[in-house]
Amino acid sequence: MAENKLIYGKRLGNRSIKIYETGQGYSGIIKFYLLGFCYRKKSFVCAKYSEVEDYILEFKNQPERIH
Repeated sequence: MAENKLIYGKRLGNRSIKIYETGQGYSGIIKFYLLGFCYRKKSFVCAKYSEVEDYILEFKNQPERIH
């Protein structure tokens, strides 16, 4: 089994994002927190790194717009 490599991770306020490089492309998880506890997760899969960069830029610039 191939190991997923973490290429980006950050937490801003009540949201966090982690992006992993996998054998088929890239996968990511966005977590939403309330009082320090995760209450919702959103996962996504991207084939190209340019798509991943869009998620990273949106998370950095406007994390409140991520649902």
